[in-house]
Amino acid sequence: MRKFIMTRAFETCRSALVQAEWLKAESALFSAGGRFAAGRIGCAAILTCAATGLAIGGSGSTPSSSEKEAHVLVVSKWNGDCDASNRTSWDNMLDAWYDDITDSGSSPGGHGSKAYVADGFRKNDGVSDDDFCDEDVVDWGADTGDGDVDEGDAVFIGLHGSEGSTSSDWYGSMHTDCSGTDGTDCNCTAWQGEMRLGDSDLEFLHMSSCFSLDDEDWDEWDVTFEGLHQVNGFAGIMWISTTYNGRYSGFSDDAFDIAIAEAWLDNQYSGGFWTGGNDHCPVSMAAGLSESDVEDRIADEEYDYVFSDPDNPTDFCVIWIGGCDAKDEAALPTCGGAWECDEINP
Repeated sequence: MRKFIMTRAFETCRSALVQAEWLKAESALFSAGGRFAAGRIGCAAILTCAATGLAIGGSGSTPSSSEKEAHVLVVSKWNGDCDASNRTSWDNMLDAWYDDITDSGSSPGGHGSKAYVADGFRKNDGVSDDDFCDEDVVDWGADTGDGDVDEGDAVFIGLHGSEGSTSSDWYGSMHTDCSGTDGTDCNCTAWQGEMRLGDSDLEFLHMSSCFSLDDEDWDEWDVTFEGLHQVNGFAGIMWISTTYNGRYSGFSDDAFDIAIAEAWLDNQYSGGFWTGGNDHCPVSMAAGLSESDVEDRIADEEYDYVFSDPDNPTDFCVIWIGGCDAKDEAALPTCGGAWECDEINP
C-alpha cells in the first residue's frame, strides 16, 4: 500500500511564523507523532511547536561532485515539428536558476564547493518527447541520454503544460517530435504517465509548467518515482516573465540553506498582485520509504544535504499553500483550522 500524507500549509499560519521556522514546526509535530495521534491539530498548535524550537531530524549527507549535475530543458520558441505559443522569457527564468545553482564563487554571491556542476542547458531545438519518457514504458522512450531528464541530479524543465483529454495527468508541449522504433512519429508531448524517474540518476525535478502538480493528480505521480526524491511544480496556470528571474535564482540560493520543498513555496508563491488577480500556486511533493522518512525528506532535504534514493517508495508527502487560487484550477484545499493526514490507494 502506498500512502499519501497531505500536509496542508496555510498562509494564515505561515504569515505568523518566521519563514525558516515553518517546516521546523511541521517536523516537530511529525517527530512527536502528535499529528497522527490526534488526527487533527489546529494552527495554534503549530505556532506553539515553533516557539519551543524542537529540532528537526533527517539522515542526509553532502553529495559528491559526481552527484551534483544540474541541467535545464526548456522550450521558449515553438518553431520545430510541434506547435505552441512562444514565450521568449522562459529560458531567461530557468537560466537564472542554472546560473545560481552552478555558481562556485565565494559566499555570499556563490556557493563555493557546494555548487552543482553545469551539465547542460538545452533550449528549443532537440527538446523532444523521448527525452522525458522511459524506454520501459514506451518503445521510443530515451530519458537517460546526455542532457535528458533522468541523466542529471537536479533538472529544471520549462514547457507549456496541460491536462490531457483522456487523463487529467500533466502533459508537456515539445519543440521536436521524436520517431518511434517502428518509424512512426511520437505525439509532441511528454506525459507524466510515461515518465519513470530516478532509476537512472535524477533526484530533484523542478517544473516551470502549468498544471504540473494539480491536486487531483497527486495520487497519479507515484508511478513516476523510481528513485526520484522530489518534484516541485504548480497547480493551475503559472506565469512567465523576466520579472520572475529573481524567484528562480532565489529558489536555488535558498535551497542550499533550507529545505528544497520550502524554498520552492517561499519563492514561487504570489497572492495575485503581479498575476492578474490570480494566485501563483507552487506545490512540492516528496517520496519516502516510511511516514517518518518522507516527512524528514520534505522538511530537511537541501541541495547540499541529500538523502539516499527512495527506491520502491511507499509514502508520499505534499505541501502547498492552503486556499491558493490559481487561474483555470479550483482553489487548493484549506484546512479550516486543522492539519490532515490522508491515505490514498492508487
